[in-house]
This record gives sequence, C-alpha cells and structure tokens, in this order.
Amino acid sequence: MAIRPAGSSRQDRVKTRQRGVKTGCRWSATSLTGGMTDLLFVALTVAFFGLCVGYVRACDRIVASGPEPADELDSEAGQEPAVSQR
Repeated sequence: MAIRPAGSSRQDRVKTRQRGVKTGCRWSATSLTGGMTDLLFVALTVAFFGLCVGYVRACDRIVASGPEPADELDSEAGQEPAVSQR
C-alpha cells in the first residue's frame, strides 16, 4: 500500500474543487453583471481600434511629410533625372 501525503485524499480534493479557487483580487469579472462586462469589453475594443487608427494616421503624416525622391522632383519640373557619374 502506498503512503499518500496528508490532504491528498479524494474527499479533500473534492472539497477543494467545490470551494473553488480563491484569488487575491478584491473584484473579479464574475462580480460584475453580464451586461456590464460586455459593455466594458466593447468600450475597450473601440478604444483600442481608435488608438490604432490614430497611430496609422500619425505614421502616414510622418511619411508623407518627408522629402520626395529626386527622380519625382526632376520629372515634375520637366527635366531629365540627373545621372551620377562614377
């Protein structure tokens, strides 16, 4: 017969499972009502996508305000692109 450590009997494991897991948090997602968690999730999702759109616009503004390549500048002025000599 194998020796089991204290507290490892089937009844102890069942009691632990029935009591549930205790967390150190003062609140949990289950303490909020179902509608409140849905609203919070939707609000966070909309805020996240809003931040993403703002980030893309800011990056686009940075890239668009940079200097244009020399070939495009020369072709707009009706001049031949400069050829570098090596």
